[in-house]
Formats: sequence, structure tokens, C-alpha cells
Amino acid sequence: MRSYGDSLSNETVVSKVLRTLTPKFEYVVPAIMEANDLSTYTFDEMMSSLLSHEDRLVKKLEKSRRASGKGEGLNRGGRG
Repeated sequence: MRSYGDSLSNETVVSKVLRTLTPKFEYVVPAIMEANDLSTYTFDEMMSSLLSHEDRLVKKLEKSRRASGKGEGLNRGGRG
């Protein structure tokens, strides 16, 4: 929108992105909105928060797969 000449504040951009996130981010969006002043919160700061949340989700999923024996390694496919 900015490339077409519209002026958007950081707050507007951040708010729009947070509203359009997938359900896997449903718990982090309210935390971001309440912990930060959206009028000064930048797009880059928001992306950093979202990426770190996604990394935690991936690590948690990998850990649960290893614990259940579904991860890669000796237990994979029942062979070992």
C-alpha cells in the first residue's frame, strides 16, 4: 500500500498483520498486543517475536516426537 502512495503508520501495519495470522499464533497475538505499545512497535520487532514463537513451537514438537519414539533415530520404523 505504501508503494501506491498511501501513508500507513507502523501501528496500522502491525495491527493488520496480527489480525491476519493463522490459528497457531492465537496465543501470542494477545501477548504482543498487551506487552507492547503498538504505536511504537515496529514491523521488524513483531516479526522477531513471531519467529521466536514459531521456533519454540517447532522445538516443542520435535521434543514430543522424540519422547514418543516417532522421531528420527534408532526407533524409526521399528528398526534399530
